[in-house]
Amino acid sequence: MKSIEEDFKLIEKAIETGSLGDAKALAAAAEKCAAVMKLGYDKYEDKEVPDFAKLAREAEAALKQFGSEAAQGHADNVKQLGKTLQAQHCARCHDAVEKVHG
Repeated sequence: MKSIEEDFKLIEKAIETGSLGDAKALAAAAEKCAAVMKLGYDKYEDKEVPDFAKLAREAEAALKQFGSEAAQGHADNVKQLGKTLQAQHCARCHDAVEKVHG
């Protein structure tokens, strides 16, 4: 997750400000984050955490959609997706891992 920290900061900034800023950079950041989520149902699936692979797939899909909307310059769609990205995807997965691994 450390590998995408800077990329996610760019996503968070867009969510907080409601501005795409550099839409290409934002789309690229979302794609990088999505690629890391893929590892959660592939190479690094944590089988001890219930639904870990499912959560990773859902997060990957959400980040890809976020990136696609950013790449197309759809600021309103990015803003809408941003409202749920953290709570419905990031937090759920992190909370599930915390329950199992502390």
